[in-house]
Amino acid sequence: MTLRYESFADFDTEVSKALDQIEHDDQAPLFGDLWPSAEALCHYLLEESLQAKSVLEIGCGLGLPSILASKLGAKVIASDYHPHSEAFVLRNRELNDAKVEFKQIDWRSPSELPPQDMIIASDILYEPQTYPDLALFIQLHCHKRTKVLIADPERVFSSQFEAVMENCGLKLLRKWHDGNIILKVWELA
Repeated sequence: MTLRYESFADFDTEVSKALDQIEHDDQAPLFGDLWPSAEALCHYLLEESLQAKSVLEIGCGLGLPSILASKLGAKVIASDYHPHSEAFVLRNRELNDAKVEFKQIDWRSPSELPPQDMIIASDILYEPQTYPDLALFIQLHCHKRTKVLIADPERVFSSQFEAVMENCGLKLLRKWHDGNIILKVWELA
């Protein structure tokens, strides 16, 4: 399956400009590029049965995994903290004739979303101080059979996330490798 997408024309320039104007790192427009973890997540999703399943993507960036999940038959909510991500997700949704809803979500705050059949994310494990909030957000949006997929290039602190997820009642089922990216599959214990 081929997906089309738009991203920043010059990612480095856009991020450099933004860093001069923002107060906190979490306001940096890191969503504006297609990261290898998102591509790996897409490769994995091609093997999943998603027909009529509810899928929530956390930190969706450009939204390609969400768009693919939609094309595979899922009902999808793409979410990101950065408010400018929405324009790219909506444009990429249009380019691919997909049905994806966007919500701006801060996983450090409560959400009105119901539990999902699948929660997906790629390249979101940057800062260990956010891990407890992220794991709790994930746990609150799971039901007994929810599958959680997180693709990551194994950043320095990302291994600490496993213990935090276990403390929130999620167990690691398996790891899947795609080049330098490791995708971990979780479910409620």
